[in-house]
Amino acid sequence: MKNVILSAAALMLGAMTYAQTPPAPSTVPNSSADPYANKAKTVQTGNDQIVKVRQIGYYNSAKATQANGVMPEGDNEGLLEQYGVANKAETRQAGRENQAHTLQLSKYNRARIDQGPDSGGLTAQNNKAQIKQGATEGEITGQDNHAYIKQNDDRNQAKIEQLNDNNEAWTEQDGDDNKSQIRQTSTGANTFFGQDDQGQYAKVLQDGDDNKSKVDQDGEGVRNNAYTTQKGDNNIAVQDQYNEDSHDDGNDQNTARIQQGFGGHDSNFASAYQKQVGAGNDALIKQRKGDSNSSNMAIQKQDGRDNDATITQTMNNSGSKDNYAYQKQYGDDNDADLTQNGKGNKGFQKQYGDDNDADLVQDGTGNKAYQKQWGDDNVVNSLQDGDNNKLNTYQFGDDNWAKTRQYQDNNGALVVQYGGQSADVYQNGNENSAHIYQATPAYDHWYGSTAPEACYFPSMETIDCPDFDIPNLDLEPVCDGC
Repeated sequence: MKNVILSAAALMLGAMTYAQTPPAPSTVPNSSADPYANKAKTVQTGNDQIVKVRQIGYYNSAKATQANGVMPEGDNEGLLEQYGVANKAETRQAGRENQAHTLQLSKYNRARIDQGPDSGGLTAQNNKAQIKQGATEGEITGQDNHAYIKQNDDRNQAKIEQLNDNNEAWTEQDGDDNKSQIRQTSTGANTFFGQDDQGQYAKVLQDGDDNKSKVDQDGEGVRNNAYTTQKGDNNIAVQDQYNEDSHDDGNDQNTARIQQGFGGHDSNFASAYQKQVGAGNDALIKQRKGDSNSSNMAIQKQDGRDNDATITQTMNNSGSKDNYAYQKQYGDDNDADLTQNGKGNKGFQKQYGDDNDADLVQDGTGNKAYQKQWGDDNVVNSLQDGDNNKLNTYQFGDDNWAKTRQYQDNNGALVVQYGGQSADVYQNGNENSAHIYQATPAYDHWYGSTAPEACYFPSMETIDCPDFDIPNLDLEPVCDGC
Protein backbone atom coordinates (compact mmCIF):
# COMPACT_ATOMS: atom_id res chain seq x y z
CA MET A 1 0.00 0.00 0.00
CA LYS A 2 1.26 3.49 -0.75
CA ASN A 3 0.02 6.44 1.29
CA VAL A 4 1.12 9.96 0.39
CA ILE A 5 0.70 13.24 2.27
CA LEU A 6 1.90 16.60 1.02
CA SER A 7 1.07 19.49 3.31
CA ALA A 8 2.51 22.90 2.43
CA ALA A 9 2.01 26.52 3.38
CA ALA A 10 3.99 29.13 1.50
CA LEU A 11 4.03 32.86 1.15
CA MET A 12 3.96 32.78 -2.65
CA LEU A 13 1.85 29.79 -3.56
CA GLY A 14 1.73 30.45 -7.27
CA ALA A 15 5.50 30.75 -7.52
CA MET A 16 6.31 27.55 -5.69
CA THR A 17 6.92 24.13 -7.13
CA TYR A 18 7.27 20.87 -5.28
CA ALA A 19 9.26 17.74 -5.89
CA GLN A 20 7.51 14.42 -6.23
CA THR A 21 8.86 13.21 -2.89
CA PRO A 22 9.79 15.11 0.27
CA PRO A 23 13.42 16.23 0.64
CA ALA A 24 15.33 13.39 2.24
CA PRO A 25 17.38 13.77 5.39
CA SER A 26 21.12 13.68 4.97
CA THR A 27 23.13 10.59 5.84
CA VAL A 28 25.58 10.94 8.70
CA PRO A 29 29.07 9.80 7.62
CA ASN A 30 30.19 6.51 9.13
CA SER A 31 33.52 6.77 10.95
CA SER A 32 33.35 3.22 12.25
CA ALA A 33 35.04 0.21 10.72
CA ASP A 34 31.72 -1.55 10.91
CA PRO A 35 29.76 -0.78 7.71
CA TYR A 36 26.50 -1.47 9.53
CA ALA A 37 27.13 0.90 12.41
CA ASN A 38 24.42 3.35 13.50
CA LYS A 39 25.41 6.97 13.08
CA ALA A 40 24.54 10.05 15.14
CA LYS A 41 25.75 13.64 14.85
CA THR A 42 24.63 16.70 16.78
CA VAL A 43 25.82 20.32 16.73
CA GLN A 44 24.48 22.84 19.24
CA THR A 45 25.27 26.54 19.48
CA GLY A 46 23.42 28.91 21.77
CA ASN A 47 21.34 28.67 24.90
CA ASP A 48 19.38 26.01 26.79
CA GLN A 49 19.32 23.46 23.98
CA ILE A 50 18.84 19.72 24.58
CA VAL A 51 18.94 16.95 22.01
CA LYS A 52 18.29 13.25 22.62
CA VAL A 53 18.94 10.52 20.05
CA ARG A 54 18.17 6.81 20.48
CA GLN A 55 18.82 4.32 17.69
CA ILE A 56 18.29 0.54 17.64
CA GLY A 57 18.59 -1.61 14.53
CA TYR A 58 20.38 -1.47 11.19
CA TYR A 59 21.44 1.47 8.95
CA ASN A 60 20.07 4.15 11.30
CA SER A 61 21.35 7.68 10.83
CA ALA A 62 20.49 10.77 12.89
CA LYS A 63 21.50 14.41 12.64
CA ALA A 64 20.38 17.24 14.94
CA THR A 65 21.61 20.82 14.58
CA GLN A 66 20.38 23.55 16.90
CA ALA A 67 21.73 27.11 16.83
CA ASN A 68 20.74 30.44 18.26
CA GLY A 69 23.40 32.08 20.37
CA VAL A 70 21.91 35.59 20.52
CA MET A 71 19.64 37.29 23.00
CA PRO A 72 16.93 36.65 23.89
CA GLU A 73 18.12 33.14 24.41
CA GLY A 74 17.09 30.15 22.33
CA ASP A 75 15.18 27.33 23.94
CA ASN A 76 15.28 24.60 21.29
CA GLU A 77 14.73 20.93 22.13
CA GLY A 78 15.00 17.95 19.80
CA LEU A 79 14.14 14.29 20.19
CA LEU A 80 14.87 11.62 17.57
CA GLU A 81 14.14 7.96 18.27
CA GLN A 82 14.49 5.23 15.66
CA TYR A 83 13.78 1.52 15.93
CA GLY A 84 14.16 -0.82 12.97
CA VAL A 85 16.09 -1.00 9.74
CA ALA A 86 17.48 1.73 7.45
CA ASN A 87 15.88 4.71 9.22
CA LYS A 88 17.09 8.27 8.77
CA ALA A 89 16.18 11.37 10.77
CA GLU A 90 17.41 14.96 10.62
CA THR A 91 16.34 17.92 12.79
CA ARG A 92 17.67 21.45 12.27
CA GLN A 93 16.36 24.31 14.40
CA ALA A 94 17.24 28.01 14.62
CA GLY A 95 15.48 30.92 16.27
CA ARG A 96 13.75 30.75 19.61
CA GLU A 97 11.72 28.15 21.52
CA ASN A 98 11.44 25.65 18.68
CA GLN A 99 10.72 22.01 19.50
CA ALA A 100 10.83 18.96 17.23
CA HIS A 101 9.72 15.38 17.85
CA THR A 102 10.61 12.51 15.55
CA LEU A 103 9.76 8.87 16.28
CA GLN A 104 10.18 6.16 13.65
CA LEU A 105 9.37 2.47 14.09
CA SER A 106 10.11 -0.43 11.77
CA LYS A 107 11.80 -0.23 8.37
CA TYR A 108 12.94 2.24 5.70
CA ASN A 109 11.48 5.36 7.34
CA ARG A 110 12.88 8.84 6.65
CA ALA A 111 12.08 12.05 8.52
CA ARG A 112 13.40 15.61 8.40
CA ILE A 113 12.33 18.73 10.31
CA ASP A 114 13.57 22.27 9.56
CA GLN A 115 12.29 25.12 11.68
CA GLY A 116 12.99 28.79 11.19
CA PRO A 117 16.01 30.75 9.98
CA ASP A 118 17.92 32.94 12.41
CA SER A 119 20.71 35.17 11.23
CA GLY A 120 20.12 37.61 14.06
CA GLY A 121 16.54 38.51 13.18
CA LEU A 122 14.96 35.98 15.52
CA THR A 123 11.89 35.77 13.28
CA ALA A 124 11.19 32.09 13.90
CA GLN A 125 9.95 31.29 17.37
CA ASN A 126 7.55 29.07 19.29
CA ASN A 127 7.24 26.59 16.41
CA LYS A 128 6.48 22.92 17.13
CA ALA A 129 6.71 19.98 14.76
CA GLN A 130 5.99 16.32 15.45
CA ILE A 131 6.34 13.30 13.15
CA LYS A 132 5.38 9.78 14.07
CA GLN A 133 5.73 7.02 11.52
CA GLY A 134 5.41 3.42 11.45
CA ALA A 135 3.63 0.70 13.39
CA THR A 136 0.39 -1.17 13.37
CA GLU A 137 -1.13 -2.15 16.68
CA GLY A 138 0.73 -4.87 18.49
CA GLU A 139 3.63 -5.13 16.07
CA ILE A 140 6.20 -3.08 14.23
CA THR A 141 5.40 -3.42 10.54
CA GLY A 142 5.29 0.11 9.09
CA GLN A 143 7.77 0.66 6.29
CA ASP A 144 8.79 2.96 3.43
CA ASN A 145 7.31 6.07 5.09
CA HIS A 146 8.52 9.61 4.32
CA ALA A 147 7.97 12.80 6.31
CA TYR A 148 9.21 16.38 5.93
CA ILE A 149 8.19 19.45 7.95
CA LYS A 150 9.42 22.99 7.43
CA GLN A 151 8.09 26.01 9.33
CA ASN A 152 8.89 29.75 9.24
CA ASP A 153 7.75 32.74 11.26
CA ASP A 154 5.89 32.60 14.57
CA ARG A 155 4.08 29.94 16.58
CA ASN A 156 3.21 27.48 13.83
CA GLN A 157 2.36 23.87 14.71
CA ALA A 158 2.35 20.83 12.43
CA LYS A 159 1.56 17.25 13.31
CA ILE A 160 1.85 14.19 11.05
CA GLU A 161 1.04 10.62 12.03
CA GLN A 162 1.31 7.77 9.55
CA LEU A 163 0.47 4.12 10.10
CA ASN A 164 0.94 1.19 7.74
CA ASP A 165 3.02 1.02 4.59
CA ASN A 166 4.66 3.36 2.08
CA ASN A 167 3.37 6.71 3.34
CA GLU A 168 4.91 10.04 2.31
CA ALA A 169 4.36 13.30 4.18
CA TRP A 170 5.27 16.90 3.43
CA THR A 171 4.46 19.95 5.57
CA GLU A 172 5.54 23.56 5.02
CA GLN A 173 3.97 26.52 6.80
CA ASP A 174 4.77 30.21 6.28
CA GLY A 175 2.76 32.68 8.34
CA ASP A 176 1.66 33.14 11.91
CA ASP A 177 -0.33 30.73 14.07
CA ASN A 178 -1.21 28.27 11.32
CA LYS A 179 -1.93 24.69 12.37
CA SER A 180 -1.99 21.57 10.22
CA GLN A 181 -2.95 18.11 11.44
CA ILE A 182 -2.82 15.05 9.18
CA ARG A 183 -3.48 11.42 10.02
CA GLN A 184 -3.42 8.37 7.77
CA THR A 185 -4.34 4.78 8.53
CA SER A 186 -5.35 1.75 6.51
CA THR A 187 -6.14 -1.92 6.87
CA GLY A 188 -2.87 -2.86 5.22
CA ALA A 189 -1.18 -3.33 1.90
CA ASN A 190 -3.04 -5.29 -0.73
CA THR A 191 -1.95 -6.67 -4.06
CA PHE A 192 -3.87 -6.94 -7.28
CA PHE A 193 -2.26 -8.89 -10.11
CA GLY A 194 1.02 -8.44 -8.33
CA GLN A 195 0.74 -4.65 -8.03
CA ASP A 196 0.66 -2.67 -4.79
CA ASP A 197 -2.38 -0.46 -4.28
CA GLN A 198 -1.63 3.24 -4.45
CA GLY A 199 -3.05 4.21 -1.09
CA GLN A 200 -3.63 7.65 0.45
CA TYR A 201 -2.50 11.07 -0.72
CA ALA A 202 -3.12 14.41 0.98
CA LYS A 203 -1.92 17.89 0.14
CA VAL A 204 -2.47 21.02 2.25
CA LEU A 205 -1.20 24.50 1.38
CA GLN A 206 -1.68 27.35 3.84
CA ASP A 207 -0.77 30.99 3.21
CA GLY A 208 -1.60 33.66 5.75
CA ASP A 209 -2.39 33.69 9.44
CA ASP A 210 -4.57 31.65 11.79
CA ASN A 211 -5.54 28.99 9.25
CA LYS A 212 -6.44 25.50 10.48
CA SER A 213 -6.57 22.29 8.50
CA LYS A 214 -7.26 18.67 9.34
CA VAL A 215 -7.05 15.65 7.05
CA ASP A 216 -8.03 12.16 8.13
CA GLN A 217 -7.66 9.33 5.63
CA ASP A 218 -8.45 5.65 6.03
CA GLY A 219 -9.40 2.80 3.75
CA GLU A 220 -9.04 -0.76 2.64
CA GLY A 221 -6.21 -0.28 0.20
CA VAL A 222 -7.15 2.08 -2.63
CA ARG A 223 -5.97 5.68 -2.83
CA ASN A 224 -7.70 8.66 -1.28
CA ASN A 225 -6.65 12.04 -2.73
CA ALA A 226 -7.10 15.16 -0.62
CA TYR A 227 -5.90 18.62 -1.64
CA THR A 228 -6.39 21.73 0.48
CA THR A 229 -5.34 25.28 -0.39
CA GLN A 230 -5.83 28.08 2.12
CA LYS A 231 -4.79 31.53 0.95
CA GLY A 232 -5.82 34.27 3.30
CA ASP A 233 -6.56 34.39 7.00
CA ASN A 234 -8.77 32.58 9.51
CA ASN A 235 -9.84 29.77 7.17
CA ILE A 236 -10.83 26.27 8.28
CA ALA A 237 -10.63 23.13 6.14
CA VAL A 238 -11.55 19.60 7.23
CA GLN A 239 -11.34 16.51 5.01
CA ASP A 240 -12.39 13.01 6.05
CA GLN A 241 -12.00 10.12 3.60
CA TYR A 242 -12.60 6.38 3.78
CA ASN A 243 -12.14 4.24 0.68
CA GLU A 244 -14.07 0.98 0.81
CA ASP A 245 -12.38 -0.65 -2.18
CA SER A 246 -9.54 -3.09 -1.57
CA HIS A 247 -8.40 -3.25 -5.22
CA ASP A 248 -7.96 -0.33 -7.59
CA ASP A 249 -9.11 -0.81 -11.17
CA GLY A 250 -8.09 2.74 -12.08
CA ASN A 251 -11.39 4.46 -11.26
CA ASP A 252 -11.85 3.78 -7.56
CA GLN A 253 -9.93 6.67 -6.04
CA ASN A 254 -11.74 9.20 -3.88
CA THR A 255 -10.70 12.80 -4.54
CA ALA A 256 -11.53 15.74 -2.27
CA ARG A 257 -10.36 19.27 -3.08
CA ILE A 258 -10.76 22.46 -1.08
CA GLN A 259 -9.50 25.70 -2.61
CA GLN A 260 -9.83 28.75 -0.44
CA GLY A 261 -8.63 31.78 -2.35
CA PHE A 262 -8.58 31.81 -6.16
CA GLY A 263 -8.85 34.15 -9.14
CA GLY A 264 -6.53 36.71 -7.56
CA HIS A 265 -8.63 36.99 -4.39
CA ASP A 266 -7.86 35.67 -0.93
CA SER A 267 -10.37 33.80 1.18
CA ASN A 268 -10.94 34.96 4.74
CA PHE A 269 -13.01 33.44 7.55
CA ALA A 270 -14.20 30.62 5.27
CA SER A 271 -15.03 27.09 6.44
CA ALA A 272 -15.11 23.94 4.32
CA TYR A 273 -15.84 20.32 5.17
CA GLN A 274 -15.68 17.23 2.96
CA LYS A 275 -16.52 13.65 3.88
CA GLN A 276 -16.23 10.75 1.47
CA VAL A 277 -17.14 7.10 2.07
CA GLY A 278 -17.02 4.66 -0.83
CA ALA A 279 -14.91 4.73 -3.98
CA GLY A 280 -14.48 6.85 -7.08
CA ASN A 281 -16.10 9.96 -5.60
CA ASP A 282 -15.00 13.49 -6.52
CA ALA A 283 -15.71 16.61 -4.44
CA LEU A 284 -14.58 20.21 -5.03
CA ILE A 285 -15.11 23.34 -2.91
CA LYS A 286 -13.89 26.76 -4.08
CA GLN A 287 -14.25 29.81 -1.83
CA ARG A 288 -13.03 33.39 -2.12
CA LYS A 289 -13.36 36.78 -0.42
CA GLY A 290 -15.08 37.25 2.94
CA ASP A 291 -14.25 38.98 6.21
CA SER A 292 -15.09 38.78 9.91
CA ASN A 293 -18.65 40.02 9.20
CA SER A 294 -19.47 37.92 6.14
CA SER A 295 -18.01 34.53 5.27
CA ASN A 296 -18.51 31.41 3.19
CA MET A 297 -19.34 27.96 4.56
CA ALA A 298 -19.54 24.80 2.45
CA ILE A 299 -20.24 21.17 3.38
CA GLN A 300 -20.04 18.12 1.11
CA LYS A 301 -20.90 14.53 2.06
CA GLN A 302 -20.63 11.58 -0.30
CA ASP A 303 -21.46 7.95 0.41
CA GLY A 304 -21.36 5.59 -2.55
CA ARG A 305 -19.48 5.30 -5.81
CA ASP A 306 -18.57 7.67 -8.63
CA ASN A 307 -20.42 10.72 -7.32
CA ASP A 308 -19.38 14.26 -8.36
CA ALA A 309 -20.05 17.37 -6.29
CA THR A 310 -18.91 20.98 -6.80
CA ILE A 311 -19.48 24.11 -4.69
CA THR A 312 -18.24 27.56 -5.75
CA GLN A 313 -18.71 30.51 -3.39
CA THR A 314 -17.77 34.16 -3.95
CA MET A 315 -18.59 36.51 -1.10
CA ASN A 316 -19.72 40.08 -1.55
CA ASN A 317 -17.78 41.72 1.27
CA SER A 318 -20.29 44.48 1.97
CA GLY A 319 -22.83 43.64 4.64
CA SER A 320 -22.96 41.02 7.34
CA LYS A 321 -24.63 37.98 5.75
CA ASP A 322 -22.98 34.61 5.23
CA ASN A 323 -23.24 32.24 2.29
CA TYR A 324 -24.01 28.63 3.12
CA ALA A 325 -23.87 25.66 0.73
CA TYR A 326 -24.65 22.02 1.53
CA GLN A 327 -24.45 18.93 -0.68
CA LYS A 328 -25.20 15.33 0.28
CA GLN A 329 -25.04 12.37 -2.08
CA TYR A 330 -26.00 8.84 -1.14
CA GLY A 331 -25.83 6.32 -3.96
CA ASP A 332 -23.89 6.02 -7.20
CA ASP A 333 -23.15 8.21 -10.23
CA ASN A 334 -24.86 11.34 -8.91
CA ASP A 335 -23.82 14.84 -10.02
CA ALA A 336 -24.39 18.07 -8.06
CA ASP A 337 -23.20 21.61 -8.82
CA LEU A 338 -23.91 24.63 -6.60
CA THR A 339 -22.68 28.19 -7.28
CA GLN A 340 -23.18 31.19 -5.01
CA ASN A 341 -22.19 34.75 -5.88
CA GLY A 342 -23.27 37.41 -3.43
CA LYS A 343 -24.12 37.31 0.24
CA GLY A 344 -26.65 35.71 2.53
CA ASN A 345 -27.49 32.89 0.11
CA LYS A 346 -28.47 29.43 1.37
CA GLY A 347 -28.34 26.43 -0.94
CA PHE A 348 -29.10 22.78 -0.17
CA GLN A 349 -28.77 19.78 -2.50
CA LYS A 350 -29.55 16.22 -1.43
CA GLN A 351 -29.50 13.18 -3.68
CA TYR A 352 -30.53 9.66 -2.68
CA GLY A 353 -30.31 7.09 -5.45
CA ASP A 354 -28.36 6.72 -8.68
CA ASP A 355 -27.67 8.82 -11.78
CA ASN A 356 -29.30 12.01 -10.49
CA ASP A 357 -28.24 15.47 -11.67
CA ALA A 358 -28.76 18.74 -9.77
CA ASP A 359 -27.56 22.25 -10.71
CA LEU A 360 -28.17 25.41 -8.70
CA VAL A 361 -26.93 28.97 -9.28
CA GLN A 362 -27.62 31.74 -6.75
CA ASP A 363 -26.58 35.28 -7.73
CA GLY A 364 -27.69 38.04 -5.40
CA THR A 365 -28.58 38.45 -1.75
CA GLY A 366 -30.72 36.42 0.61
CA ASN A 367 -31.73 33.66 -1.80
CA LYS A 368 -32.77 30.23 -0.48
CA ALA A 369 -33.06 26.99 -2.42
CA TYR A 370 -33.52 23.33 -1.51
CA GLN A 371 -33.17 20.65 -4.17
CA LYS A 372 -33.99 17.10 -3.12
CA GLN A 373 -33.93 14.04 -5.36
CA TRP A 374 -34.99 10.61 -4.14
CA GLY A 375 -34.83 7.96 -6.85
CA ASP A 376 -32.92 7.43 -10.07
CA ASP A 377 -32.27 9.43 -13.24
CA ASN A 378 -33.79 12.68 -12.00
CA VAL A 379 -32.66 16.10 -13.32
CA VAL A 380 -33.15 19.54 -11.78
CA ASN A 381 -31.69 22.85 -12.98
CA SER A 382 -32.36 26.09 -11.08
CA LEU A 383 -31.24 29.72 -11.31
CA GLN A 384 -31.90 32.46 -8.76
CA ASP A 385 -30.85 35.93 -9.95
CA GLY A 386 -31.87 38.74 -7.65
CA ASP A 387 -32.68 39.03 -3.97
CA ASN A 388 -34.75 37.03 -1.48
CA ASN A 389 -35.90 34.33 -3.92
CA LYS A 390 -37.14 31.07 -2.40
CA LEU A 391 -37.25 27.72 -4.15
CA ASN A 392 -38.02 24.09 -3.32
CA THR A 393 -37.82 21.23 -5.83
CA TYR A 394 -38.69 17.76 -4.59
CA GLN A 395 -38.41 14.84 -7.00
CA PHE A 396 -39.39 11.37 -5.82
CA GLY A 397 -39.30 8.34 -8.08
CA ASP A 398 -37.45 8.06 -11.37
CA ASP A 399 -36.96 10.05 -14.57
CA ASN A 400 -38.28 13.40 -13.33
CA TRP A 401 -37.11 16.65 -14.97
CA ALA A 402 -37.43 20.15 -13.54
CA LYS A 403 -36.13 23.54 -14.64
CA THR A 404 -36.70 26.83 -12.80
CA ARG A 405 -35.63 30.43 -13.45
CA GLN A 406 -36.24 33.31 -11.05
CA TYR A 407 -35.27 36.96 -11.60
CA GLN A 408 -35.68 40.18 -9.68
CA ASP A 409 -37.17 40.17 -6.17
CA ASN A 410 -39.41 38.09 -3.90
CA ASN A 411 -40.26 35.25 -6.27
CA GLY A 412 -41.26 31.90 -4.84
CA ALA A 413 -41.62 28.45 -6.44
CA LEU A 414 -42.42 24.96 -5.16
CA VAL A 415 -42.20 21.91 -7.47
CA VAL A 416 -43.07 18.37 -6.34
CA GLN A 417 -42.93 15.45 -8.79
CA TYR A 418 -43.48 11.70 -8.41
CA GLY A 419 -42.19 9.58 -11.25
CA GLY A 420 -41.59 10.48 -14.88
CA GLN A 421 -42.78 14.09 -14.75
CA SER A 422 -41.51 17.28 -16.40
CA ALA A 423 -41.82 20.86 -15.11
CA ASP A 424 -40.51 24.20 -16.38
CA VAL A 425 -41.00 27.35 -14.27
CA TYR A 426 -39.95 30.86 -15.32
CA GLN A 427 -40.67 33.94 -13.22
CA ASN A 428 -39.67 37.52 -14.03
CA GLY A 429 -41.00 40.33 -11.87
CA ASN A 430 -41.85 41.04 -8.27
CA GLU A 431 -43.75 38.99 -5.70
CA ASN A 432 -44.58 36.09 -8.03
CA SER A 433 -45.41 32.63 -6.69
CA ALA A 434 -45.75 29.22 -8.36
CA HIS A 435 -46.82 25.81 -7.02
CA ILE A 436 -46.60 22.67 -9.14
CA TYR A 437 -47.44 19.16 -7.95
CA GLN A 438 -47.46 16.19 -10.32
CA ALA A 439 -48.00 12.46 -9.62
CA THR A 440 -48.71 9.35 -11.65
CA PRO A 441 -51.57 7.17 -10.35
CA ALA A 442 -49.21 4.64 -8.78
CA TYR A 443 -47.17 7.22 -6.89
CA ASP A 444 -50.23 9.31 -6.01
CA HIS A 445 -51.58 6.38 -4.00
CA TRP A 446 -48.37 6.22 -1.97
CA TYR A 447 -47.28 9.83 -1.71
CA GLY A 448 -50.14 12.07 -2.77
CA SER A 449 -51.18 13.00 0.74
CA THR A 450 -47.63 14.01 1.68
CA ALA A 451 -46.97 16.61 -1.02
CA PRO A 452 -45.46 19.74 0.63
CA GLU A 453 -47.59 22.88 0.47
CA ALA A 454 -44.98 25.32 1.76
CA CYS A 455 -41.26 25.79 1.24
CA TYR A 456 -39.03 24.02 3.72
CA PHE A 457 -35.30 24.58 4.29
CA PRO A 458 -33.12 22.27 6.42
CA SER A 459 -31.25 23.60 9.39
CA MET A 460 -27.64 24.57 8.83
CA GLU A 461 -24.86 22.35 10.11
CA THR A 462 -21.61 23.56 11.62
CA ILE A 463 -18.00 22.57 10.91
CA ASP A 464 -15.85 21.35 13.76
CA CYS A 465 -12.08 21.53 13.43
CA PRO A 466 -10.73 20.49 16.83
CA ASP A 467 -7.82 22.55 18.03
CA PHE A 468 -4.68 20.79 19.13
CA ASP A 469 -1.46 21.62 20.89
CA ILE A 470 1.67 19.56 20.44
CA PRO A 471 2.96 18.70 23.92
CA ASN A 472 6.26 20.14 25.07
CA LEU A 473 9.24 17.84 25.20
CA ASP A 474 10.62 18.98 28.57
CA LEU A 475 13.74 16.84 28.16
CA GLU A 476 15.86 16.32 31.24
CA PRO A 477 19.54 17.36 31.14
CA VAL A 478 22.10 14.55 30.99
CA CYS A 479 23.44 13.64 34.42
CA ASP A 480 21.27 16.20 36.12
CA GLY A 481 22.28 16.44 39.74
CA CYS A 482 25.37 14.26 39.33
